[in-house]
Amino acid sequence: MFAFRVVAALSCALFFCAPLWANDWAHHRGGPEQQGQASGTLANRLEQQWSFKAEGPVHSSPIVIKDRVFIGSNDGFLYALDLNTGAKIWRYETGGAVEAAPTVIGGRVVVGASDGWIYALDAEKGTLDWKFETKAKVMGAVTSADEDSLFVGSYDGNLYALEASTGKKRWVYETGNYIHGSPAIWKGHVVIGGCDQKLHIVAIKSGEKVGMVPLGAQMGASPAIVGDVAYLGTYGKEFYEIDLKHKAISWVYKDRDFPYFSSPTVDEKRVYFGGRDRRIHAVNREDGLAAWTYQTRGKVDGSLILVDGKIVAVSTEGRIHLIRAVDGEKLWSYDLGANLIGSPGVSSGRVILGTGDGIVYCFGPKKRAQKRP
Repeated sequence: MFAFRVVAALSCALFFCAPLWANDWAHHRGGPEQQGQASGTLANRLEQQWSFKAEGPVHSSPIVIKDRVFIGSNDGFLYALDLNTGAKIWRYETGGAVEAAPTVIGGRVVVGASDGWIYALDAEKGTLDWKFETKAKVMGAVTSADEDSLFVGSYDGNLYALEASTGKKRWVYETGNYIHGSPAIWKGHVVIGGCDQKLHIVAIKSGEKVGMVPLGAQMGASPAIVGDVAYLGTYGKEFYEIDLKHKAISWVYKDRDFPYFSSPTVDEKRVYFGGRDRRIHAVNREDGLAAWTYQTRGKVDGSLILVDGKIVAVSTEGRIHLIRAVDGEKLWSYDLGANLIGSPGVSSGRVILGTGDGIVYCFGPKKRAQKRP
């Protein structure tokens, strides 16, 4: 019996430490470059598969590993749910609202909360491994550059580098104001924007400033990085392509007089992002000119996901949208009747998202009706 328990415990531990499945959504925005791309296929029309009710609004974005969903709530808990049924596996109480998206690395779920702490929990059991205190609330996801390096911004204006296995601080980089979004990784550097109106480029190993690009407005979104360029919108009602090597703006897109809070997603030719003008924008990466726009009925603050040639988006009037990336045509939409602020997650042909009325939903392909015997 003892031997069986040891093997079972070891199997559970290895389950979360093993290489990720192809369709896992283990990292906010899909990876450290924050490109917002998910793998696998997604049906053109979806139906609700399950729902779970938390005890407070769900503004956090989900992470999916194997058969588990990890998501936070303003009720102060981080939840682990069964991907197939929505059943609660465990929950962990923090000291504040959990609006940040979690990240899974090395068998741990790491997430920040409004109490200013970063929590690292055992992904299998939901028990605390370590925690690290910043000086203000943490709203953005933790980013991992490798198996033992974590980076996170705080409303105390600092970017922190932590050791993933222990939570030990390696260095701290001070910006001039709040950091709301998540850091992105670019060739040995951390790239982050914030309320000081500058995009910062910081060396991963030393925490020293490598460069800075003034953008003239606050940034709440996370940058998406492809090659040597970053894409990012601002409260200044402009969207940028930024050359990171030369630390210069390549082009600026401006449409109407509304801010951009949504983090973008990219493919080979275009960058896609939402706006507070109640539209989703597709812009050509080559020249910064509009390819198409898609009209919603509410602000699009949630970040977009690109999967299987489709854009998954949510808008604040309570709708989830599925849009064809090539031309902006609507494939499907669904009214959840509740405020949608957090970004969705996509894994194994399913879309998971939380709402302002505290419900986590899972949508997937329509099930085929069974033939009568």
